[in-house]
Amino acid sequence: MAERAAWDFVKELPDDEKFELVCINPGLVLGPNLNKCSFSSGDIISGFMTGKMPGLALSKIAIVDVRDVA
Repeated sequence: MAERAAWDFVKELPDDEKFELVCINPGLVLGPNLNKCSFSSGDIISGFMTGKMPGLALSKIAIVDVRDVA
C-alpha cells in the first residue's frame, strides 16, 4: 500500500515538481527476531535447518538483512 501511495503521489505532482521514483521490494528478509513469535522468514530458515523441508531445488533467492530494509 505504501508503494502504491508513493506512485500516486508522484503521479499527482505538477510536471515541474515530478521526480524519478524507484521502489525496491526485498525478497527473503532475514535477521534477528526481536520477539518470541513465529515469522515467515524465520520459519523458512528453521525448516531448512531442522530437516522439515527435505530439500531445496537449485534456485536463487533474493535475501536481505532486516536492518538494511529498515
